[in-house]
Amino acid sequence: MYNKKYLGILTVLTGVGFMLLFTMFWACSSDTIGPIMVEGDLDDPVFTAVRSDLDDMVDSIIHNIHNPLTNPWGFPIDSSILDDPDNDIWWGPLNPEDSADYGYSDGWHTMYVVHLTASGSEIFYDSMAFLINGRPLPNSFSGIDEIKYRGSYALDNSSANEDVSMGFITRVDINDVDTYVASAGGTGEIITTRSYSQYGSDITEQFDFDITFSDIELTRNYLNDWDHYSRIDGQIQSDLTYTVSTTNGDDTNIMQQDWIIDITLNGNIAEIIATCGNIRWTFDHNL
Repeated sequence: MYNKKYLGILTVLTGVGFMLLFTMFWACSSDTIGPIMVEGDLDDPVFTAVRSDLDDMVDSIIHNIHNPLTNPWGFPIDSSILDDPDNDIWWGPLNPEDSADYGYSDGWHTMYVVHLTASGSEIFYDSMAFLINGRPLPNSFSGIDEIKYRGSYALDNSSANEDVSMGFITRVDINDVDTYVASAGGTGEIITTRSYSQYGSDITEQFDFDITFSDIELTRNYLNDWDHYSRIDGQIQSDLTYTVSTTNGDDTNIMQQDWIIDITLNGNIAEIIATCGNIRWTFDHNL
């Protein structure tokens, strides 16, 4: 599952020529690692090239940690209700070309949904288990103390200016659901690829986030059950591999950066440290 509100802000590294790309990658390459850590400028092109995708990653992984608590799927579900344009279930409404399939097996509620558009497709494959004392429930989820979520999302979209593909996999285990402070741990991976032409060259960017988190605490808003949380606390760590391939005629240049992202969740703020080479950028992100 991927939070759709972020699909509209997938950005392209526009206005960047080859020399600037070269400078950016040299400044952040492993060859520049030294004994002294330098604080980076938030307006540095080295950082701004990854900032938007980094912000999206934080929002998306937190969304996928919290969203299972709200059961937006309405499991168990009759997938035919997705045809209703007035329903508010996550994947709906379905267009005539779309498809949805719900199933339940061995404790897991699953939904496979395909959305087709003129420019591409979205595919969701979500699985949920709702448990009491380790026992999964086929229905009637009152009193559950544990939720397990396994989500997969794939996007392909083409336009006159760029081609975008994305894969997002999430694995989340949530405990203490029957209290006011739930705890979550898990992993995620987001791979985004953009291809476009610029200055006579064909450019492909890829962002590969490998995410881990544990001991995440969500404090429930007592007025709204788990539909909202009053704060979220804990640590998220991600490795980011950022690769740019530039092809001009028969010549192809591939440049790669390796980043370490450390995130401290503090209420409604994510305090982020992004490190590449011996340069460290520190900033806050509102959740």
